[in-house]
Amino acid sequence: MTESLTMLTIRSFENACRGISGANEYFDMLGGAEMSERWLGVQVSGAGVILVDAEVPKDGPITIVLDDSLKLANGDRAKAFCTMYSRLHDYAKEKGIKRAFVKDSAVSKGGMGKAHLAAAELRGVAIAALGSACEVSILSKASISRNYGNRNMDEYVKDESFWQENTDGKMRSGSREAAMLILASR
Repeated sequence: MTESLTMLTIRSFENACRGISGANEYFDMLGGAEMSERWLGVQVSGAGVILVDAEVPKDGPITIVLDDSLKLANGDRAKAFCTMYSRLHDYAKEKGIKRAFVKDSAVSKGGMGKAHLAAAELRGVAIAALGSACEVSILSKASISRNYGNRNMDEYVKDESFWQENTDGKMRSGSREAAMLILASR
């Protein structure tokens, strides 16, 4: 009983300390329970951004905290970019996101169309917004396919059992690429 109460107290203290510089090192030094970090997977299209926010422990499944789509506002594109910048920056700051992973542009065999360029503009806004709030890495689908596991990224995205084993919490199947950025970076 005393041991479980002690662990409950440690967990409560850990939750209160999330985002405080040096908290993970302090718990490691004391031999306390491991604290997970909040990471964000981001997939951008010309129309909006898919966000997957997850608690990421050193090993074991990640816990999905948020799976959401942020639509780019209609009308004045410059104002819509400013709004998206603020939403992404504020979310990362308020939620204590430590790292964000943005899916890189893919080279199109059909050439660069307007939709591809619009997505690149919004991706730049997302990278700048998140970069002012946390560490940002830009990952390509091809790089993940080469460096993570023994399958390509599309095969992992379609594999239902992979997601059941590696994630806890609810996530839409259309958000799996954003979540894969997190899993491949651990």
